[in-house]
Amino acid sequence: MQLNKTITILATATQNQKPKLHEISYQTKVGIALGICFMAIILIVTISLGIWLYVKDKRKNTQGFQFEEIVGRTLSDYAKRSNYKYIKGHKFAYAANQQFEIDGLLYTDKFVIIVEVKYLQGSITGDVNDKNIKIYNGKRVKKFYNPLVQNLKHIHHFRKMCDAKIPLFSMLMLPKNAQVNFSGKADWSIIATEDNYEEILDSIYEDFINQPSIEPELLKRMNEAIKANKVVSLRDLKKWEKGIKNNAK
Repeated sequence: MQLNKTITILATATQNQKPKLHEISYQTKVGIALGICFMAIILIVTISLGIWLYVKDKRKNTQGFQFEEIVGRTLSDYAKRSNYKYIKGHKFAYAANQQFEIDGLLYTDKFVIIVEVKYLQGSITGDVNDKNIKIYNGKRVKKFYNPLVQNLKHIHHFRKMCDAKIPLFSMLMLPKNAQVNFSGKADWSIIATEDNYEEILDSIYEDFINQPSIEPELLKRMNEAIKANKVVSLRDLKKWEKGIKNNAK
């Protein structure tokens, strides 16, 4: 009798000590879910950091890069207090192997301006249509690829990418101490500096005030094309860099 009682007590104790499988299973599921979320966040942060470091390493912290950053903030602030809208610079890839980059974009309901930013100091001379220009700093002379011609190519790319007939202009943005002595004429080109860009952009807007507005559908198509063709992933960025190098050969 005593033995049976002892066995019953032990059986009851053992039963009470059995793990709660349902409770452990639920906690495990929660832990796994949290772990997956945590790993996903780490992966996203790692990829984003990798892209940022890759771009930074490619462009480095040069005066030209710093000037682009300053101009980008300047034009963004200007757009907020004017009739313009501003889109910061991006790399684009479209139509399989077509690639280009713009430093910024200003637009109204009348026209669009593709911005090219160059940190060029000194006296800039050359024809607007020449492949190269010269920059004089005292007795020193340097030859550069003509940024006006460069941005004209960007305009052609942008028009093809958006597949929309929109009035497009080029604006070359230079530092305030740049002296520009271009010969020739290019109706599509605007040259501005940090000192006079507001006056120039305000004047252009006034000149177009009575011109027909761009159809809203075309502006929508433009913005959709910009969003769809941005180079955003690290893989696409490397592919873009490789394509640019191959096209330059």
